[in-house]
Amino acid sequence: MTFAFASAGAFVATPPPAGGGVLREEILLLVSCGGEMNRLRDISSDVIRRLDHVLRFDLATKYNLNQWDYRLDPSRDEPVGHVPDRSLRQVDESEGVIAILGRSVPEVTRLEIRRVFELRQLGQARELWVFVRSPSRGATPVPAGAPTIREFVDEVRRDFGRELIYRRSETELDFQASLMTTLFPFLMTRVGVGHGPLGSAA
Repeated sequence: MTFAFASAGAFVATPPPAGGGVLREEILLLVSCGGEMNRLRDISSDVIRRLDHVLRFDLATKYNLNQWDYRLDPSRDEPVGHVPDRSLRQVDESEGVIAILGRSVPEVTRLEIRRVFELRQLGQARELWVFVRSPSRGATPVPAGAPTIREFVDEVRRDFGRELIYRRSETELDFQASLMTTLFPFLMTRVGVGHGPLGSAA
């Protein structure tokens, strides 16, 4: 059994291959969306799993690609008002956030995106990729009090001086393809193939 520091500072234990031990490094991502976008969360998980397979078995790199999925967490209770704390800690530990929006911006997703910009202001590089799924006919109305995408874009511009450039997807297949082509250059740069830094701290 070998142990390595993951990119987020945690230990990763990996059984040694037959030829000897290899220190593996974890690239951790976070998928953020509301419950109405769970189908696209599932697609994101599949894309991440497939890219991890490429990194490990086709390119034979030392990297693992993984994500935290709150749906796999055991049942528990949290202090009132602190339910988002766990997912915000995952933003701190992840290298990038995949945010999937519908007609509005769920509160936890809003906090997670803001946390990305807060970390950048502290000089900590984080990637942020925002996708918007066009609402289907008969979609549920925007929840009361939830900001629309336009309102949230204005909020980010006002509070952080950044423009949110998002990718709109009409179908699940379009989203899958967009996510794959978004993550691929990030991973190639991350493992030392290609050019381009992580999200700017500016």
